Amino acid sequence: MVNWTMDEWARWLFIYIGISESYAQQLQELAQKFYKYPRFHYSPIMVSDLYEITENIKDMLAIGDIADYWKDPAVPTPVMQAAAPEFTLVFPPFTPQLYGAMQ
Repeated sequence: MVNWTMDEWARWLFIYIGISESYAQQLQELAQKFYKYPRFHYSPIMVSDLYEITENIKDMLAIGDIADYWKDPAVPTPVMQAAAPEFTLVFPPFTPQLYGAMQ
């Protein structure tokens, strides 16, 4: 195991991954909160936006049907309709071409 200083870790993240240390911390916090919900992995919501609405999402996930949907590991369809017919979210399917190839 490598013992990195925070400066070394931040530098490594920036050089090899292309992200800042604060962005990596946001990713880690979101992963800890939403790892039980695989459909978030396919969501095109920007990490910064997702981070800002974390409390709203937690409230939404307190509703059983909605939580069950996000827990389903299936790739989401382009349009998801929740229980209320006036509530529609549109999520395009995840493709590496859309977001750039990940290494």
